[in-house]
Formats: sequence, structure tokens, C-alpha cells
Amino acid sequence: MINSSNTTRPSVRLPVAQDNQEQGLLLETRIDNEGVTTYHSVTPDATGGAIEKIYDQHKRPIKIIKRCGRNRAETFLDPETGRRTRVAEVATMPDGNLISSDTIFHDSARSSQIVTIFRPHGLLVRIIERESRGATVVFQGQTDYDVNGTPASSVNQHVDPASGKLVHREQIHWMGEGLRAMTEHTYFDAAGHTVRYIKVIHNSAGGPFSEETQTFDPATGKLSRRELISFDMEGIPNSADLLLYDQQGQICKRRSTFFDAEGNPLFTRDSGAA
Repeated sequence: MINSSNTTRPSVRLPVAQDNQEQGLLLETRIDNEGVTTYHSVTPDATGGAIEKIYDQHKRPIKIIKRCGRNRAETFLDPETGRRTRVAEVATMPDGNLISSDTIFHDSARSSQIVTIFRPHGLLVRIIERESRGATVVFQGQTDYDVNGTPASSVNQHVDPASGKLVHREQIHWMGEGLRAMTEHTYFDAAGHTVRYIKVIHNSAGGPFSEETQTFDPATGKLSRRELISFDMEGIPNSADLLLYDQQGQICKRRSTFFDAEGNPLFTRDSGAA
């Protein structure tokens, strides 16, 4: 676990250059345009790359950079505590695609990460977002992109931090940037049973065309209620059908409601079992 203590970290004494010449140590002192002084030590590592450690004007470590070929990793440190605050990485994958990862450590128990994969010419392949509480990933969202760089589908998963169990899964099929073709929501109870499923089909403008909601009996897992709503191009409901099911899975009641052009109910028709 990351140390979140607020105690002041003692200053770090930089190594003496002449004592480390045989190890390839390089020491530099830099002053930026605003007059801020930083100290840098660069040493080779076993992978053939180099590790650069950067210290502030008080000789406290603030950043560690590791370079190897086209790969680079930067770790940012809180100069007061020495705690990691951010890790940024860029690497080349075996298939030639590039992957970048940016992790923010908000405190000792919370972190967020964005992983981006893109082709050598810059088009997106995949974006993954994660939110963590301790060792538990409480949210993960992944969007995959077509070969032309437009979004194809997304899957978002929400986890209960206390139990670590999945409570909500959202899947989106895209027909263009910011335009949804279909959205599906699945909700789960504490035991992992599906309790509700919602599917929305969108029109060409991205608004809802139809929405279906299914409710399940958590004790039996059987469908108990089903509601279907259709919309016009302005998102105003045209009609709604409500179906109730008995323990045998048969329709026991049906209710149909029709709406006017402004979405106000015109009339409702009830019927028993089909």
C-alpha cells in the first residue's frame, strides 16, 4: 500500500560524481527560465536503458524517468512525503501500435488510470479507463475503435467497492462520434443475479427510438415485468406496452398506453392473459 503519511521526508544527498564514474553516473544541475534549480542523476540500467532521477532545489526527489528504446516511464513524487502522485508511461507494442498509460494516485486508497492504444499514424485503437479503491477496480470503461478511428463499441462496468461484485454493466454500440446506435444496461443484485435489463435503440439523430426494460425476480431469475416504449424523432413517447408475467413465465396482464404529439396520454387499454 502506498504510504500516505504526512511526515516530512528527509532531504536526499546526491551521490558524488567521481565516486561513480565507473558506473556511468552523470550528474547535472539545471536552472530553468524562472530560476528554479533542479538536480539530475542519470545511470544506466540492466535493460540497456537509463534511469534519471530529478531532485528539487532542496535535494528532494520529485521525478524518476526510465528510458529504454522507444519506451518511457515517468514517476512523479510528492517532495514532502515521497509518495507517488502520478505514473505516465509510453511504449511500443509487438504489433507496432503505441500504448500510453497515465495513472493518478489521489491518495493511499484511490487512483485513476487511462490507457490509450493507437496506431503508428495516430488513429485510436482502444481507450481504457479505470477507477480503483485500494486493490479493487470499482469502474472500468473500454471503448474500441474502427479502422478509421471512429468509436465502434464501449463497455462500462461498475463494481461495489465493499463486496467487489459487479452491480452495473453498460454496453454501447456507436454509429459515429457521439451518436449511439444501441445502449444496453444490465443491473445485478448483491448475489450476482440479474435484476433489470434495459435496451435502448437510437434513431439516426442519436435520440431514443425504442426502449425495452425487463425486470427479473431475484429469487427465481425469471422475467416478471417487461415494458416497451416507442418514441418519435423528437424523443416524445408514442406508445408504451407493459407486460406482467406469472411464476410460470406466462403473460398474466397487459397494459397499452398511447400518447399524443406532446407526450400526453390519450388512452390506456388493459387486458388479461393472452
